[in-house]
Amino acid sequence: MTPPGAPQAEDELALLRAYLDYHDKDLPRLLDLVDDDVDWSGDDGGRLHGRPAVSAYWTAQWQRVRAHDHPVAFTAREYGRTAVRVEQVVRAVDGSTPSTITFTHLHVLVDDRIIRMDLDGRAGRAS
Repeated sequence: MTPPGAPQAEDELALLRAYLDYHDKDLPRLLDLVDDDVDWSGDDGGRLHGRPAVSAYWTAQWQRVRAHDHPVAFTAREYGRTAVRVEQVVRAVDGSTPSTITFTHLHVLVDDRIIRMDLDGRAGRAS
């Protein structure tokens, strides 16, 4: 039995794969882990809908910066969400480190696919 506050093991495994594929910039494998109709949080507070929109978002992001999202904790939340505490290091394309930040992604998975991702409304720690 999964302890209270712990995400389902298969959700945690699917999310770990997604973070590794994101770090490796393996777009085909990463897109295999998101639903065709995924609802994703964009940088500007807007929403991205569907694989093509998320694919374009990641591709454009990888051309601007080199972000490494390191998941450090997984917690089950209400409404079937899994919270992933992330330590992120963002480097400019030239290799300089403009920022580091800690924040939380909120994922909803169905059948090992991400159907929704939100950013937790609480501010992260930046440096």
